[in-house]
Amino acid sequence: MSAVVSRGSSGSASRAYRSARDHVEGVVAFARALLERRAHAGEPQRLEALDLEIARCGEDLARGLAGARARGFVLPLERVRAAFQLDPAEQRCLYLLLALAVSAEVREVAGSPDGTAAIELLEELVAAAPEVRIDDPDGRLLAYGLVEHAEHPGRLARLQLTDRIVELAYGLDRPSLGAFATLSEPTARDLSVPAGVRAIVRTALQRHAAVGRGPVPVLRGACVEGRALVSSIAHELGARLLVVRCGALPLELDPALAALRREAVLEGAVIVLVDAEQLVGDEAGRPDRTPAVEAAFASFAGPLALAVSRHASPPLFARTRGAVLVELPPLRPRARS
Repeated sequence: MSAVVSRGSSGSASRAYRSARDHVEGVVAFARALLERRAHAGEPQRLEALDLEIARCGEDLARGLAGARARGFVLPLERVRAAFQLDPAEQRCLYLLLALAVSAEVREVAGSPDGTAAIELLEELVAAAPEVRIDDPDGRLLAYGLVEHAEHPGRLARLQLTDRIVELAYGLDRPSLGAFATLSEPTARDLSVPAGVRAIVRTALQRHAAVGRGPVPVLRGACVEGRALVSSIAHELGARLLVVRCGALPLELDPALAALRREAVLEGAVIVLVDAEQLVGDEAGRPDRTPAVEAAFASFAGPLALAVSRHASPPLFARTRGAVLVELPPLRPRARS
């Protein structure tokens, strides 16, 4: 049995979610009721029953979530909502796309065998305010890679839930990053680094975490040394470390950048872009990727640092959020006394 039944003050039965699958089943029931109501828009008697069903499903979701919180159980979809501070319209959009992705019955009711949804349908069903655009490229759903555009030549724009969020909804937590990035636990190394240098970097990263903005520290020296310093500070801050190898970023940048932002927020990680000078185009035909990367992280609300080689110029953020150049001496582990 995956749910426990309790009685609230009203005497009605409520189910406290005991597993991620319980929550997904509640989401599917809610989405199915919404879509069935839309399919029966011209049947007043049927609509009355469906309105009651939608209300019941919504109450079941609320009680199930409240019960899980009371037990101290953090459901994966609640983790997503909290991490990205999703508003009710965005959360409902996520629910609908999840139900389409996992339920053949919901796909049949929606008339969407491939599990995608037209943007117009989503905006209608989430009852978003007129100024809210579900397909806003700078909105949280698309910018952080929670949803993505589906490839449908000749059809109106459609969205689908990314595989990462579908898997996470069921409790399967596998960060989705390519060979260009590594997510790890930071190392608590006692480095022999000038106190002033360390303070500049730590203060900048703390400010990013606290207020979501501020100049980005650019660590100039051997990139391995910059990474080591950021790793030790991430350990102090209780964060994970997301190392991005700029020279290995794929040519198709947008999905990769969205994945980096998503995983950094989900995992509570400090991002360090190493070898950042390799983002600049060169005579050998390497495209200039600085505009795309700058745009992706200009308003990123998490801790972010760059590491460039000893004689490189800082390639990013001078004209947007600002950059603080930090010259790194050779860093060595502090000698033990």
